[in-house]
Amino acid sequence: MDESRPHDSLFRFAFEDPRHAAPLIRTAMARDSRYAAMLPYIAFDEMRRIDASVVDAADRPFETDLLFEAPIRVPGDEEQRVVFVPIPEHKSHMDRGTAWQSMRYQIRAIDWYRSQPGCSNRWPLVITIVFYHGDEPWTAARDLRDLFELPEHLPPPVRAGIRSLMPSGTYLLDDLRAAADEDYDERKMPLVAHVAVQFLKHLARSDLNDLERHLTRLRAFLVGLMELPNGRPFLGALFWYLMVTTTAAPSEVRETIKNVIPKPTGDVMLNALQRDYRRVLEQGLAEVLVRLMTKRFGPPSESHLACIGRASIAQLEDWTLRVLDATTADEVVRDGPPV
Repeated sequence: MDESRPHDSLFRFAFEDPRHAAPLIRTAMARDSRYAAMLPYIAFDEMRRIDASVVDAADRPFETDLLFEAPIRVPGDEEQRVVFVPIPEHKSHMDRGTAWQSMRYQIRAIDWYRSQPGCSNRWPLVITIVFYHGDEPWTAARDLRDLFELPEHLPPPVRAGIRSLMPSGTYLLDDLRAAADEDYDERKMPLVAHVAVQFLKHLARSDLNDLERHLTRLRAFLVGLMELPNGRPFLGALFWYLMVTTTAAPSEVRETIKNVIPKPTGDVMLNALQRDYRRVLEQGLAEVLVRLMTKRFGPPSESHLACIGRASIAQLEDWTLRVLDATTADEVVRDGPPV
């Protein structure tokens, strides 16, 4: 898990398995009448993840959160099988350029698919589904054509004609926070997917009171994760997510886990956290600290970077936790070595 990108990491960890992603995609499409009618024809039971590397228009590598494909079945005609490619994209904040991003993803996904052996004459149906759980209402354009400015003096028919020739980049938005919580039903949503959605909806940016309330509400589900093959690593990912995203102090997060989550689940969570944390140190804690500081306070100054470069592992560990509670960058490295 990339601790500098907690939302993306949790989303990928939870939904890279098609068995977890399919119910999420199906639920999002069912909420929109434009897509709901497609559901009976999509073979979600045959959906698989595509491991593809694509490049953007400037030949820079980029990756979607995840990429899948599933066949569309035509009743009574097994010869007509159209490939449906959903691109689930995750957003933790409102992004005005999402329609442009959607267009890029769609084009590159089609390019990749048509480059595969035997697929040069096939055109997959590609849609982008944006799963959003930010605090502010989503106001970004959902159609790329809305981002272009057409001259106001043009007659309406001319403006409409120009618009009809422009690319759309339309995407399906599923606002997780706006959707009402439903009772857990394992037939509709696997446990891992259900817990991940709950964490994204309710625990990002939560304070200590909300942290305790939601962990108490989700306690039985977290205990249930212990029985799953990949449940223990997932518990570690969930609680590192809490450490990075909640407004509670790290010590408060750890104490809440101890008080709310019964043994041995709570111990597994904390032990997993410690293992993940050591791994972060080995991969370069200084880089993670710089990313976290940049996210909270903007790019660190040269003096701050010099302090980080001279700091010991123990100091970097302390500062990485401190950055979650500090109000300025100076507070993070106030006891750093002289430059």
